[in-house]
Formats: sequence, structure tokens, C-alpha cells
Amino acid sequence: MTVLCFYPSDTTPNMYDDADEFRNRAQEFAKHNGGRAIEFPSRIPMPQRKAFVLRKLKAAKTTGVTAIGFFCHGWTTSGTGAAMQAGFRLADVQDLANGLSRFTALRKVFLFCCFLAAGKNNGGRSFVTRLRDAAHLEVWGHATKGHCNDNPYLIVAEAGINGPYYTVPPTSPRWKYWKSSLRDNNLWLDFPNTNPWRVMD
Repeated sequence: MTVLCFYPSDTTPNMYDDADEFRNRAQEFAKHNGGRAIEFPSRIPMPQRKAFVLRKLKAAKTTGVTAIGFFCHGWTTSGTGAAMQAGFRLADVQDLANGLSRFTALRKVFLFCCFLAAGKNNGGRSFVTRLRDAAHLEVWGHATKGHCNDNPYLIVAEAGINGPYYTVPPTSPRWKYWKSSLRDNNLWLDFPNTNPWRVMD
């Protein structure tokens, strides 16, 4: 099993995490799961970032890549909806899906980014669910603002299943343990090998 990760080159002022944190977590995730992490230039305009990531996806070796992760900022606006710092707005979801399509062993995409799973009914019609529908992959993402790898408001949209759902709902009696496990036990490192229905087993 191999993963491919992307992280930003520079810190964005007044945002929750800095570039060092994204880089460290992406490299840790890649090392733990036998993959590599790629830095994207985050000071250039969004379309150029998107083009850079798509070129890297096109050039990457696809053999055995079962998971791809993005460790960067995410946000929502009233005009264009959700967007990911790596260069993809909601309108660009199909372009990202096309870039992922050459990875024939790919099963999961992890968006360690704020707000990309935000939406009604546990993230319905969010960036996460639209990417799931376009790429026919299992997509994980955060519904709220929070730290890139231990934000507990984590939603999964499985390929072929209509409703996205929280890995552990905030109302669950296991919520407190889930939060501490993400922070203290590095549970997130094993997400590529985790059944989302049994994330706390």
C-alpha cells in the first residue's frame, strides 16, 4: 500500500495551521503508510496551483497507490462555495476527479482541510460528497475549522452510498475518547487501512 500527499509551501497569515505543521503531518502520514509527500507552491494564484497539482498527479507513479491526502487549508465563501488551498474550488471538483482517475488502485482520498465536508445532512453536497460522486471514491474531510489531523468533526462519504456520515458522531458516548485518540494516539495515521464504520475498534 502506498499513499501520495500534498502540502503547501508557505504559511497563510491568520489561518489556523501553518505550513510547517502541514508539511510535518503530510510527511509523517506518507512515511507511516509507505508513500511520499509533495509540496505545492501556495503563493501563486489558485489556477496555477491546480495546474501544478494536476501535473504532479499525471507524472506520479500509480502502482500500488491506494490513498491520496491533501494537508492544507480549506474554506467556504458565499460566492464560490468551498475551496481547497491546493487550487481546487467547488467548480473544479471534476478536474480533480479526472486527475485521480489514472490511479487504478486508488480507494480513498483524505482532505485534511477545514470546511470541505461542511453542508446540510452531515456534509451533503459538500466538496467531499461532490468529489465522491465525481471520482467514485471514498472521500474523508472535515466539517469545521480545526487542526489538520486531529479535528474530530470528520465526515466520510463512501463510494456508492448516498449519505455522508460522521466517523464518530458528536452525540456518541465515544466522542470524548475519539477526540483524545486523534490527539494522543495518532489514530489518523492508520486511516488508509481503516474501515470507517469501525474507526474506533
